[in-house]
Parts: sequence; structure tokens; C-alpha cells
Amino acid sequence: MFEVIPEKYRPLMQRLFISKISDALDSLGMRLVSSSIYVNPVGKEVFLRFHLRVIQTSLAGSIDVEPTVKGLIEKLVMEANESLGRVYGVTFIIEDVSIEQELPKDHESLQDQPKLVLDVPLELEGPFRRIGKGLVISLREWGIAAASIVLGVDPSGLNRVSLVVKLREPMGREEKASLVKALREKLAGYIKLLIKKPMQTSVKIIDPSDKVVAKVMKKTKLMEKEVENIIGNEDVRAIMKALGKL
Repeated sequence: MFEVIPEKYRPLMQRLFISKISDALDSLGMRLVSSSIYVNPVGKEVFLRFHLRVIQTSLAGSIDVEPTVKGLIEKLVMEANESLGRVYGVTFIIEDVSIEQELPKDHESLQDQPKLVLDVPLELEGPFRRIGKGLVISLREWGIAAASIVLGVDPSGLNRVSLVVKLREPMGREEKASLVKALREKLAGYIKLLIKKPMQTSVKIIDPSDKVVAKVMKKTKLMEKEVENIIGNEDVRAIMKALGKL
């Protein structure tokens, strides 16, 4: 549940804070369960009180939740003052931030968690690890069982990101296309939030059925090569010509 009091400020708070807080927490391995924002305008100053309920997932065990979330809100309020606040001569002020932290009811075992693999420059490892954790959470919430997630950055230009997700179960073509689209949108949002520069993205989904297809294709290519070798033999060609096959 996401509430804004008074309700008339909801569209503004949604744009400035709620969506951004939710996306940022996802990337840090946390999930925003509910939030209440109390808005109290006094002249040109707008006082804000935040109450957030956050679930810390098993992937975020090393994160100190309260200072992390408070730091995030302070950053968003500062950005709001520098953008919208400056245009309209309004100052947003944090009056209070309270955080209610929960643990997930059903922890995934370490064996069930997707393996996160990063192939990125050292200076980008931190942000991309957070992006990977956010994608893991999204896949779990969508009910998608992933075996591994690989994030890579093209070393030649550092402006292209590739995401490869290996699934545990086969998935239909249409479902794959839909998942690719959803993951591309998530990835683009995380890059904008954490990398803060435009990057091209590519997303690929692999499931167990792709291995079967790959084996069949490999066998077909071997057969084609064998046929080419046979036809390339002059004696064989002579026989085939005699038979009127070539």
C-alpha cells in the first residue's frame, strides 16, 4: 500500500519519490512493501515525513538497511530541490524518516538462488552487482526460476550492456519475448538510476530446450559437412552424374 497524505499530493510524490525509491531498493536487494508520505506545506517550504516498510531479501544480508534507505531519501529530496524546487521556488525538507524492516517469510535456499556472473570493468562492478541483485528479485517476483544471470559490458566502448539469463525450465517463444521486453525495461531503468549514462542493452534468454536445439543444429551441420565432403569427391560426383542426380 502506498499512501500520500493529503491525497492531492500523490501524483507529485509518486513522480519524485515513490517510484524511484522502489526501483532503487530493488537494485539493492530490498523490496518496498508499503509507504506513507505525509506532506505539510508551510509557505515555500514543504515538510515531508516518510514511513516505509521494507523487506530485506536474503541477497541483501550485508546491507545496513536504515542508513541506506535514509541516504537514498536524502539524495532524492536534494535532487527534487535542484530540479522542480528551483523552478518553482519551493524547498522540500525532510521532517522525519521511519523504516520498518522485515525478513521474507520464505527464504530461498542458496542452491535455488541464481548464480550472478559479472563481466564488467572493476570500476563498474559495484553498480552492476546491485543491478544483478535487482534483476534476481524481479525474476523471483515474476515466478521465473533462473539458474544464472550474466551481465557484461563491452570493453571496447563501455557503452553496451549484455544480459543473459539461463532458465531452469523450458519456456515458450511468446513468453520468452515478453520476458526479454520486461527485463530490458528493468535493465534500462537500473542503468539510468545507478550508472547515470546512456548505454545500449541486449537481453538473451536461454532455457534447457535451447541445448536440444543446439545439439540438433550441430548434428545437422556435421551431416551437411559430410555431404559436402562426399560430393566433393570426384569419383562420387561421376557416379552421381551417371545416375542423373547432379
